[in-house]
Amino acid sequence: MLSYIVLLPGVIAVLFLEYRFTATIHQSGKTKAVALAFICIYLPVLIMLPQIFEAKIKGLPDFSFAQSAILPIFIAALIAALFVPSRSIFRLRKGLPVLDFFVIAYVVVRVCSEYIVGVDEEPSLIGSLWVSVLWSSLLGVFLPYFLAKWFVHPYGFSEKAAKIIVICTIVTIIICVYEWRFVVNTHNRFFSMFFPAAAFELPNPSYRFGWVRIRGSFIHPILFGTMISTSIFLNYWLTKNGFWKKNFSFLSFPSKVKGHMLSLTLFVGLILTFSRGPLLGLMLGGLFIGIGFSRKGFFLSFTIRMIVFATIGIVIYQGYLYYAELNREVEGTRIADSAIYRIELLGKYIQYVFEKPWWGWGEHGMPEVRGYSSVDNNYLWIALKHGLLAVAFLLAIFVVTGIRLLNTGRKIARTNVLDRSLAFTLLAIFIMQGATYLTVYMGGQNVPIFFLLVGWSEGFLRFVPKKQRLRHANLQSTY
Repeated sequence: MLSYIVLLPGVIAVLFLEYRFTATIHQSGKTKAVALAFICIYLPVLIMLPQIFEAKIKGLPDFSFAQSAILPIFIAALIAALFVPSRSIFRLRKGLPVLDFFVIAYVVVRVCSEYIVGVDEEPSLIGSLWVSVLWSSLLGVFLPYFLAKWFVHPYGFSEKAAKIIVICTIVTIIICVYEWRFVVNTHNRFFSMFFPAAAFELPNPSYRFGWVRIRGSFIHPILFGTMISTSIFLNYWLTKNGFWKKNFSFLSFPSKVKGHMLSLTLFVGLILTFSRGPLLGLMLGGLFIGIGFSRKGFFLSFTIRMIVFATIGIVIYQGYLYYAELNREVEGTRIADSAIYRIELLGKYIQYVFEKPWWGWGEHGMPEVRGYSSVDNNYLWIALKHGLLAVAFLLAIFVVTGIRLLNTGRKIARTNVLDRSLAFTLLAIFIMQGATYLTVYMGGQNVPIFFLLVGWSEGFLRFVPKKQRLRHANLQSTY
């Protein structure tokens, strides 16, 4: 019964929505209440609470904290959709948007893969692996994508969503100071009291160069580093646009100084994960994020940034290789801690990918090569589990979203700094994540976080930039 604590975020969401629905007379206020619940309840739960803990409810699939929060929010969204005006965001253009198709296809392929590969292994409907994948895909891929698409940018909550992501990440980093100093992961230690059976399944501490790598509420330091890098980009967007308040409640600082202090905290947290992937991804994404604020042309801005970042990157990488070589001689660094391991992974596992190219080996049927048990490449990991079709749709989501953000960002007028900079900020995030997932699998809450960002981008691309460009054109023709 103690494990039912995971239902608490869902109860809070229900109480919040019930209060707002009864207190709101206007129809548009109901959908705004759903948007606030999604951003102010689901996002903090997703980032700050460990999702490895699940409640086993008889007759139902397992629930995590985030899953229990998003389900009532989605039901409320469906109820609100019955009362919204005809021009609501729920009444979209005819036809299926291309990104919606890729997301739905990705979910369908994952479920079909597990059904085809493993349905015979578990006759029970609820207990079968394919139903578990269906459940996790609906609540971890489908709903975060569509709710973010409907409610973040169309309701003007991009600033609020970015602030909540940054603040929740910083709070998690502050909590991790204890983990960095005393090795014990505070998040897992606290919630393991409610899940005695899961205490033996918790991940062990990870070390690099003799230091413990913080992971917070995430299941791996690299995944936490990915979240921190995402927050660094969002905080840059908030700071440059002056969205932070003039000062802290307890200190008097200019707005931009406050933003820089938050960025410094995030960067220190990223360093304490001791993860190369998010750091290199941050540098790649940094090539694009500043273009949204630049008055120069796109190609000139990109060229200048590429030269600067390439120079800095070469210096840092050479220094890192020198230190790593010294560390290898002194401590005997494991091969799994090097880039060589990830390169050799492809050669070791590629034959198994082509042995079952379409549907993969399933969630629990993946082959394991001796000495290479950790598949530190998300695309290879997906290919092994669910086949090349799933990888193709996932890559299509990355590529289509990135190209559309780049194209839209270039077309938005330079005077419209807010939307132009948001386009390049989201683009930088996807470049960073796409590169980082070459070094780790996408697991835990990183899956819904990624598809939430995809939905946020889709909502931005479909509902604001065209109006802004049209408005800019009208102003030019009038004046």
